[in-house]
Amino acid sequence: MSLDVESIIQVANELKEAQERVRFLERKLGDLTNTARGNALTGGPPTMSSLSELVAIASLPDKVIKFLDGNPDRIFSFGEIHEFVGGAENYLRSTLARLIKEERIASRGWGKYGSAETKSLLQQAKERAQNL
Repeated sequence: MSLDVESIIQVANELKEAQERVRFLERKLGDLTNTARGNALTGGPPTMSSLSELVAIASLPDKVIKFLDGNPDRIFSFGEIHEFVGGAENYLRSTLARLIKEERIASRGWGKYGSAETKSLLQQAKERAQNL
């Protein structure tokens, strides 16, 4: 069995080009995301590792939960969630409704969502009043 050295070199070069293209697209995505908003996973500008982590999550429900759980003290609008996790709007709306019904995320008013750990504004106000 002989090695086809030329084919090996050609495939290695194709792989190198593909890796360079991925790095370019990751930088471009990071630049676009940095200018649009801070990263919901870390609270600061997005890093490639956090973006890669989010992209690696396969399902839309998992992306939504990861996004909201990344900032349990924040409440997000539908638009903010859609901007970050993507997906078709109708599918995202039905996903959000299902996750609320399953108590995996929390509804915080019309079109407002938070982590299941996020306390409602009313709960927060009650706690503040008790601490006075």
